[in-house]
Amino acid sequence: LVHREEVEAGRDPLSPASLFRRLYAPDDLHPSRLGSYLAACVFFAALTGAHVEDSAAASRFRPSEAEHDRKMREKHGWEPGELDDAAAARLQSAAKAAVEARAARAGAAGEAPPSTSEGSALRTEL
Repeated sequence: LVHREEVEAGRDPLSPASLFRRLYAPDDLHPSRLGSYLAACVFFAALTGAHVEDSAAASRFRPSEAEHDRKMREKHGWEPGELDDAAAARLQSAAKAAVEARAARAGAAGEAPPSTSEGSALRTEL
């Protein structure tokens, strides 16, 4: 979805400035902080049945509000960089769309998509 957004906006998805390219670390194999954030948003939605962008706690998933990042800045002067609120919002939307598309495909194939109660039971076990 991020790739398609870049293409539809007329941007080269492999340009170093593109959000799609920035999902990967410089080795092109591992996720960057952005890629890890996108994966976390997808996992959150898949496990809980809720979406980060719809969550009452959505601000806790914004880099500017991240407690860990704040502590690292205060204690060590470390600025995490790379993941700003605008990119986080785009990735939250992409995660929501991906999980919803997967649920729709599962429904069309006759599979039962995971229910919120199943996600809640799993969350309780975690």
